[in-house]
Amino acid sequence: MIQNNEDKTVTDGWLGKLSLSFADRLANDEQWRTELIDRQQQGPLTIQRPFYPEGKPCHIYLLHPPGGIVGGDKLELDIFLDHESHLLMTMPGASKYYRSHNNIAQLKQKVTLASDSIIEWLPQENIFFNGSNANLTTEFNLALGSRLLGWENLCFGRPVMHEKFQQGNIKSRLTINLPDELGLDEHLKIINGNCAPIGNYPYSATLFAYPIEPAILQLVQKRLEDSIIPIGATALGQLLIVRLLANDNQICQQYLQRLWSLLRPLIINLPACPPRIWAT
Repeated sequence: MIQNNEDKTVTDGWLGKLSLSFADRLANDEQWRTELIDRQQQGPLTIQRPFYPEGKPCHIYLLHPPGGIVGGDKLELDIFLDHESHLLMTMPGASKYYRSHNNIAQLKQKVTLASDSIIEWLPQENIFFNGSNANLTTEFNLALGSRLLGWENLCFGRPVMHEKFQQGNIKSRLTINLPDELGLDEHLKIINGNCAPIGNYPYSATLFAYPIEPAILQLVQKRLEDSIIPIGATALGQLLIVRLLANDNQICQQYLQRLWSLLRPLIINLPACPPRIWAT
């Protein structure tokens, strides 16, 4: 069932909610594939039509409000993956957070995985304009047998425009709840434009993968030995975490996409199939 409510605004910004459910279905009585079975939508947050470039996995493009996000906007994304379903989520462009006057832009994203399901979370960067105020929370809840491969990419200021992030407050929280071990609950706070917590680099990214074996961590660390940017990989049990800092978005994206291509066959047992939007 797909429902689209009329766009509604709140007094100080957009209110956008999008709830998506995916499950495996038999397509044309021939092949099982993951399909969108329920969508509840309010406001400007939406998706493009699903793609199937590799058979079963469902590729979707998430669309944030046209023109960007401003103080007072409240966006909520809730995704559920049923047993054995497989979703790859990316975006056609970056999410832009504009300068605001004390009002806070809020983005809450939650992904819940049933047993043996797979999520590939591959968004474009969140760009925080100088003077923006935003709170971001991203939460993954995994079940037994489920798998996760993805990243979060944050950009402070507009380096291409030679604009630094010198004013504003950004709070970002990344939570990964695992079924049988401790996961990750990571907080980043940039207060009053002070980017010292990320070494005053404009780009900060985190890549995550679950589950891994020790050999995968060693392989990733070996690949990163000759990196030209600050980057490091560690493991929290079976959860791989790679953190990087950069001055250039293209370099940041290259490292993330190369690591994804390396890890996908090892985590998901499928060769890399880059979303078509990455080539444009």
